[in-house]
Amino acid sequence: MKKGLIFFIVIFTICLSGCADKNSEFLPKATDDNITAALPDKKTDRADEILQEMSLEEKVGQLFIVVPECFDDSGSDTTMFSSDMTEKLNKYNAGGIILFAKNIVDPEQTKKLIDGFQENSKYPLFTAVDEEGGRVARVANNDSMGVEKTEAMAYVADAERANDIGKSIGKYLSRLGFNLDFAPVADVLTDKNNTEIGDRSFGSDAEKCGELSAEVVRGLQDKGISACLKHFPGHGGSEANSHEGFSQSERTLDEMRTTEFVSFKKGIEADSDFVMVAHIAVPKLTGDTVPADLSEYVVTELLKGELGYKGLVISDALNMGAISEYYGSDAAAVRAFKAGIDVLLMPESLDSAYYAVLNAVKGGEISEERLNGSVKKIIEAKIKRGIMK
Repeated sequence: MKKGLIFFIVIFTICLSGCADKNSEFLPKATDDNITAALPDKKTDRADEILQEMSLEEKVGQLFIVVPECFDDSGSDTTMFSSDMTEKLNKYNAGGIILFAKNIVDPEQTKKLIDGFQENSKYPLFTAVDEEGGRVARVANNDSMGVEKTEAMAYVADAERANDIGKSIGKYLSRLGFNLDFAPVADVLTDKNNTEIGDRSFGSDAEKCGELSAEVVRGLQDKGISACLKHFPGHGGSEANSHEGFSQSERTLDEMRTTEFVSFKKGIEADSDFVMVAHIAVPKLTGDTVPADLSEYVVTELLKGELGYKGLVISDALNMGAISEYYGSDAAAVRAFKAGIDVLLMPESLDSAYYAVLNAVKGGEISEERLNGSVKKIIEAKIKRGIMK
């Protein structure tokens, strides 16, 4: 009986081995780097197709997210799309628009404005807003919108509440036609006197800031809204207000590695589609007073290298005083892109910034390969969120 059983096991094992050998040529071969490497990436394949169809000018346009007034010659705040805007919209082929409180009147008007831009743009747009909750909420702080207001992030106590906030915001933004929220604030409040960030941060505990930021990211993206962690490498210890002029942080790299980077890393691990880099100078990291989003060391070596971020890196608004008082729109756009920024937010002059980047590519200062890398990431993010097909 025992011999018979042993014989059966041996024969069964040989058969299994033979079947495996016979069919192995049809199986994907796993690798240590990526066990699914042999499987096709449809998103990447489609992004390549779209990229190949774009002209150089169209690719450069995709790098910009701008205010709707860039396409509106009326001189007033843009609250409705008109056919007069179509020519400019498709001259630049901007990658997206961002709305502020002045552009948002009520739900019907907001949706109609966004739909007008989407329907008249050759390439589907990122439609963005600053909707953090608390005092920075362009939609919720307008009573006409009829949506639930959330507390300032400083008062959010646990991960479940943070996730609920992300889902709640994501739900009403999606209903209005938005697809990108410049939130959450992942900054750790290391200086209690900092007013630019203040209660927009989850607080002074790096682990808590990271955990709650990650949950907001998950909540937003569960509802189809791209999240954006901000403001790397950390605005919570900065002096002055970068909206108005020069601002810097005296934090050291070692301090940031054990505090600010802890928070951003958790948000990155939650697969945030975007990370925004601040305008603050960080002289103890860079050795100079160049704003962080114009610094290759901060953007490429630290964020993309040390923290391993692979998603879209966006500048802070390039019309803010920390940039516009010291750099022209043309120089700021080129420097930011060369530093490693993928998406250029709100240059003071779209025309100057656009042609500066375009001419830098044509003249070889920026390689077309570098341009293609960023534009492909933009397209992939739009496909991922159902913005592009």
